[in-house]
Amino acid sequence: MNYKVSYNEKNYNSDEKEKGFKIYFFTENEEIIFYNFELIEKYNPYIYFTGINQCVIIIRENYDEKLIKDFIKNNYDKYIGEKDLYNEFYSLSQKKDFKFAFAESCTGGYLSSRFVFIPGVSSNYLGSMVVYNEKLKKNILGVKEETINTKTVYSNECVREMTLGLEKITNAQVLASVSGMAGDIYKKEKKEDGVVFFCFKIYDKILIEKKFFLYERKKFIETASNYIVFKLLKEINTLEEGTA
Repeated sequence: MNYKVSYNEKNYNSDEKEKGFKIYFFTENEEIIFYNFELIEKYNPYIYFTGINQCVIIIRENYDEKLIKDFIKNNYDKYIGEKDLYNEFYSLSQKKDFKFAFAESCTGGYLSSRFVFIPGVSSNYLGSMVVYNEKLKKNILGVKEETINTKTVYSNECVREMTLGLEKITNAQVLASVSGMAGDIYKKEKKEDGVVFFCFKIYDKILIEKKFFLYERKKFIETASNYIVFKLLKEINTLEEGTA
């Protein structure tokens, strides 16, 4: 069942939003996709966006623990936690005791900027390499010139080499790299416009993805950054108990 909610927190009283049990979910295109929403609908919940790709459900009236667990179970693929995306990931890094780092091209440091607002984050967050230009990809992260010449910077091979180079520098256990083309969605002059390549390395596991985010530049950057954190959060949470 799809619930579309307007992006306007001003419709809600700030004091009221602090009352009740908060559940954060990942969203796409400002559309909330829930299954079995009827589980909590009768409890008159608040649903509102807290930014691109994230919404909060606040259950304000009588509820029980089983209700919450059942709702999360039925919507787990989009579940973030009881905190916002970045704070939830930082809390996970503390709980699992891992260090994390990023290599950013098309996001231009936005990903890092979101984490540095969290007090104490340096205990687990090592930093981000902003390698917007291909020269920096080669000189700092060791991306091969052959890879850039034959595969371009918009490729699985490039983000993989970025990630492995980042690992050598930081020795982080959890890493992610991103390279893509924001372009101009209104002109779309190049076939690469909107394409994004991601590489995630979680301990010994490497995942590579290609996605298209056909948004204006600001939303493109925010969406790519948010997707990295959400993807890592989900992958780490699905590791077998004791692995992380």
